[in-house]
Amino acid sequence: MVSVIAKMPAGSKILPLEIMYRSTTCLKSRKDSNGGIVKEPGILFFVKKEFNSVSDDNIFNLKIPRDGGGQCNWELSNITLGFYLKELPSGKDEKSENIPIKEIIVFDDNSPQRLSGTYEIINGDVTLKENYFPLITKRRNSNTLLEYSIVRSSPDVIYKSTSAKKSYF
Repeated sequence: MVSVIAKMPAGSKILPLEIMYRSTTCLKSRKDSNGGIVKEPGILFFVKKEFNSVSDDNIFNLKIPRDGGGQCNWELSNITLGFYLKELPSGKDEKSENIPIKEIIVFDDNSPQRLSGTYEIINGDVTLKENYFPLITKRRNSNTLLEYSIVRSSPDVIYKSTSAKKSYF
């Protein structure tokens, strides 16, 4: 079991946790660059689960099993934690888009569904302590949307811990 605990900044909203399980029993096939067949772990793509609210202080938690079970013996591969701005400050007539930030934690030796940045290998539990900032982008063409997003102060990282029992965000 892995416990995911998240404390959200004021003015933000947590997204459902995206969970990916993989199987070495039920393999999938794909073609490589030479046309040959390559077998790789099967994917139970994105099981989404809502967090449980722990308190009024924007603290949420969720326990997820490492063993997904079933005839394919699904095993936890990675999770994606995400959040976005709760309310956008745009005017009534202004078109806008709210883009969340998402952080990936990998629990096995497989690549995650989205690669961005480098791996940070962590022994034991994972604690994400990044500084996040709101970013408002308006393109020069006035017909485009205002984009509201959250960015981090450091470059993109994929966190990896094969032994984590808790993940703090």
